[in-house]
Amino acid sequence: MPRKPPHPPFRPARGPAAPLRHFAVLLGMGLVLAVLGFFQPGPLLAAPDEPDEAAASPGQEAESDLPQEAREQVARYREAAEAGNAEAQFRMGMAYYWRNKAQAAKWFRKAAEQGHADAQYELASICYLGNGVPQDKAQAAQWFRKAAVQGHVFACHDLAVVYYLGDGVPQDKAQAAVWFRKAAEQGRENACLNLGSMYYNGDGVPQDRAQAAKWYRMAAERDNGTAQYLLSLLYETGDGLPQDRGKALEWLRKAAEHSHREAMLALSRKYAVGDGLPQDEKEALEWLRSAAAYGHPEAQYEMGLRYSRGDGVAQDQKRAISFLRDAARRGHAGAALLMAQRHANGDGVPRDDVQAYVFLRLHMALAGDTALPADAAALKVILERLLTPERQAEARRQAETLKEKAQPAAN
Repeated sequence: MPRKPPHPPFRPARGPAAPLRHFAVLLGMGLVLAVLGFFQPGPLLAAPDEPDEAAASPGQEAESDLPQEAREQVARYREAAEAGNAEAQFRMGMAYYWRNKAQAAKWFRKAAEQGHADAQYELASICYLGNGVPQDKAQAAQWFRKAAVQGHVFACHDLAVVYYLGDGVPQDKAQAAVWFRKAAEQGRENACLNLGSMYYNGDGVPQDRAQAAKWYRMAAERDNGTAQYLLSLLYETGDGLPQDRGKALEWLRKAAEHSHREAMLALSRKYAVGDGLPQDEKEALEWLRSAAAYGHPEAQYEMGLRYSRGDGVAQDQKRAISFLRDAARRGHAGAALLMAQRHANGDGVPRDDVQAYVFLRLHMALAGDTALPADAAALKVILERLLTPERQAEARRQAETLKEKAQPAAN
């Protein structure tokens, strides 16, 4: 049976004109939101067939670095931009964005100061990330707000994020919920998901599982795989809406078909035991393979075991090692222990006591306070006798690096 819904992660506002996206990872039962900037230029406005000669300006020396199409865009819009046309200034900023962030920021600022909402949002994004200008999250929050009060949906979402984190503004989760709602009411799927998350957890708003289900459904109906998965869990458990295992399976399948790796793994397990649908080992294997391909550590671990034993697949130790290594590097403690044992025994890989100790230390770091299994404890004693203190220290450093890079088993 699927587990009870965890604290769902924040997801980005998405759309064809969203240059800044907020990505999140789920660590245990807590929320950590990372912000990464990616620019997607939107379509240009129609331009004159015969652009006028552009007057010389300090920014023109940067044009030689631009692709031909961008240079043509600059030529079309420069005269209007220098005459104070806000839309032309915004288009100049877009043309420069990929190759010259400082020039982009200059033109976005000119348009933003005239109240151009898209330019305000772009400038906020640049200030937040420190692209082309000194990083200034307080100024970024101000520009997010200016765009948000004009109804800019991505600005509403991102203003909510900075309020939630207290990043550039004093933390205020109630205000975060207000702005997530404004974006959600404009149909932004990830704002719906975030607002549902807050209601589910009682985080900044009174806990209300029915409201959580409502907002998850809105995001799910817009093909958000995470929302579809979470909605399936609510139906499975009857948490916030009437229990309905048929609908749970329906939404689980939708999430899996949208490449949600937790959903893929859950669907694989349902096929494996015939839980709510006919038992089908072939389907179970295919969904397990898909979850592994999308980087789910548990699925990679299980695929490694299958190839190691020849369980449902042709036995193949090379593939087994590949899956187990990937699972270990993504934070699967059991896979790390198996890799330690294989390196120690030369089982499918060259014998390498240092690598054995690296993976053993990684297992210990990932397992936390869990007592070492007897065979692992014995291996630790043997390896520490074989390795010099210097080599042990180097292995511990490698293990710590692997642990820091390990990805949690969340979608």
